[in-house]
Amino acid sequence: GSGYLVGEGSNAEAMRNLGLRPGDVVLSVNGKPLGNVQNDARMIDEVKASGEARVEVRRGSQTFTVNYPL
Repeated sequence: GSGYLVGEGSNAEAMRNLGLRPGDVVLSVNGKPLGNVQNDARMIDEVKASGEARVEVRRGSQTFTVNYPL
């Protein structure tokens, strides 16, 4: 998958908590690539069970990881 683009209409509180900005691309969560809606929906329960979301983000030409406790 190619991830998900963070847009202006995204949840402002969630964006703030993760340090995301409009234009960022969320590439993966807990090492699993995002971009296939069906697979991503199934992964939600796995992420919740792990207790933490390790989110890989691309901003411009840089990629970084944000750890977010659930």
